[in-house]
Amino acid sequence: MQLMKGTDHLFHVYDQVNGKQAILLSIYLEINGGSLFSPHIDYIMTKGFDKETGAAVTEKTKP
Repeated sequence: MQLMKGTDHLFHVYDQVNGKQAILLSIYLEINGGSLFSPHIDYIMTKGFDKETGAAVTEKTKP
């Protein structure tokens, strides 16, 4: 993840979502058990907008 100034002169967080650079909107962690310092994460859902096309992108990964 990188914090960069966009073409709109505002700062956004950028990351790779489905192999494309995207402006991040949200990151969701599905936690199922474990402890406070060692949670069991089932999956990570990342949502954003493709930097080039503006299309919505979503990626669900398992750690």
